[in-house]
Amino acid sequence: MSRREDTVELERLRAAIQLKDRDIANLQSQVSDVRGANENLKRENRELREKVSDLTKVNQELRNEVANLKRQRPSLRSENLASTFQKSIEKMQEGLKTADSRVGYAVSDLDVTLRTNMSLDEQGEIRFQLPTVGEKVAPEGLSTIRFSLRQVPKVEPPTPDKVEIPNLIGLDRESAIQRINEAGLTVGTITERKSLTTPGFVIEQSPEPYAMAPKGTKVDLVISRVSLAKVPNLIGMGLKNASELIKNAGLTVGDVVERESASKPGTVISQSIPAGTSVPIETRLDLVIAKPEETKAPNILGKTLEEAKGILKAAKLVIGEIGYETSRQPPNVVIRQSPQPNTAVPSNSAVDVTLSKGSRVRAPNLIGRSLREAEGMLKDEGLTRGKVVERPSMKTEGTVVGQTPSPGTEVEIGGSVDLETSTQKLEVIEGIGARIGARLRRINVNSISDLVNTPIANLRRAVGEANARNLLTRARLIVGKESLEGVVEREALELVIRGGDVYTRESLAESNARELYAKIREALEEGRVELHEGYRLTREKIGGWIRRARG
Repeated sequence: MSRREDTVELERLRAAIQLKDRDIANLQSQVSDVRGANENLKRENRELREKVSDLTKVNQELRNEVANLKRQRPSLRSENLASTFQKSIEKMQEGLKTADSRVGYAVSDLDVTLRTNMSLDEQGEIRFQLPTVGEKVAPEGLSTIRFSLRQVPKVEPPTPDKVEIPNLIGLDRESAIQRINEAGLTVGTITERKSLTTPGFVIEQSPEPYAMAPKGTKVDLVISRVSLAKVPNLIGMGLKNASELIKNAGLTVGDVVERESASKPGTVISQSIPAGTSVPIETRLDLVIAKPEETKAPNILGKTLEEAKGILKAAKLVIGEIGYETSRQPPNVVIRQSPQPNTAVPSNSAVDVTLSKGSRVRAPNLIGRSLREAEGMLKDEGLTRGKVVERPSMKTEGTVVGQTPSPGTEVEIGGSVDLETSTQKLEVIEGIGARIGARLRRINVNSISDLVNTPIANLRRAVGEANARNLLTRARLIVGKESLEGVVEREALELVIRGGDVYTRESLAESNARELYAKIREALEEGRVELHEGYRLTREKIGGWIRRARG
């Protein structure tokens, strides 16, 4: 065969194989479907068997139930059922009896829960069908009946020769005797007993009320009689304690009124019956309670404080809180009072006053205060804050370090006080502008404190020799004037700081008087410092500074 024919034959065989593969796949699918159908049939067969088994059980139960219904059970009427349980109680009661015991027991109540089948007979009466012993009955086929059996005593009607004892408690003597006679009874012994109840009334009887007794039986009575109580001493006691003591004594609190008195307010100052008196119980006892004496507030307006105190003392009053306000009135004169004049007030109470500050006040000392505190103090004095300027200082930022006018100076009310507040900003030092300030900040010198504590060599490199010495001297003057104030005379501060190179109290305390004197004299001779006119520097003065610095 040629090559072409071989190729054709090969293609034909491949096509035939593909057809066979499709036929095999179809047959495999059919086999799978048949197997699935077979499993379904098996499952349905099992379910049908289970249903047949359940129906068989139900059928057997119904057969058993029918058999139970056909079975003859004991049948009881209602009265027979009750009498049966009555006999059971009697037998139980009989079983509780003991021959030698001194204690007896009794069945008083019996609660019954009964499971039974109920039906109606031909006469329409309910009958109870009870299962026999050992018979198994489904609970749902029975009804539940609950009832209680309780013993009830048999009350025998009174015989003609017995009568009921009447209740005589709470009746007066005559009414009680009349009721006894009307009942066909006889009055027995009558006694009296002390009691808190109203006198003359029955508080006890014998025999007891409602008992049955033969006609003519004696009825004994106990009658309440007057009981006396001793009146306690209540003077000086508070109302609450006095009321409790009155009740404990068997008496009654009567009217309570108030009366002005020098005694402690709220205490008893009088009682209607003297202490120690014997009176019938529940007697009313009236009380008089002390209340503060009243007076009228006098007019003290326009009076000085001392005059006001005298007037108030004469009116049995005292001075209270004292305030001050600015006023056109002279200083220390009363311009307002509370309570107002002629107001009724309790004696010994206080009268608050407001005194005039006058038209001029003294400027308060604001040095060392914060700006807010200073403003508040000025407002309290009727003054206002004036200009505020910053001054170089080592004090806390914003602290008042100067004021105009100075503390203690008289100022017209409404006037102002100018303030100087502390700052450590570099720019407040003369000679430090924006350019030098920027150079100092580059070496971490941001405040006067930093400037003072920076080595001179670092300053020289940042701002040059001349600027470094000049700025350092000015910063030390600021620090020294505050640190050495009160230790060195004001006229000598620059001598010590610039000439002696001492600008803190600590460095002054560590100095030697001879050496410091020589150093300052040298600076004077070189012209670096000047001596104030009329001021004389001595070694003894320097020694005094050092001693004061050492404290």
